[in-house]
Amino acid sequence: MIALITSFLFGSDPVHLNSFYERNGEKTRQTWTFPYIPGPRTPNKPVYVLTGSRTFSGPEEFAYNLKNLKRAIIVGETTGGGATLAATFR
Repeated sequence: MIALITSFLFGSDPVHLNSFYERNGEKTRQTWTFPYIPGPRTPNKPVYVLTGSRTFSGPEEFAYNLKNLKRAIIVGETTGGGATLAATFR
């Protein structure tokens, strides 16, 4: 869903959003914007993302991606820290 929503904010050429390294299996999974979306794109409109302490998981990754791609200005509080993939170990 993050890749789909983000795709509306960029042109039709795929943009690399993120890479996730999985230790189990030692592989890297990448996420990219979509070359086709069912609607108009707005690659030149300003984007502001409002965050709060309860911004977590997917919305947090959305804000992180747009910030690092210099596509949005992030406004608000520090997020909850749940966008990273994690596993528990004994």
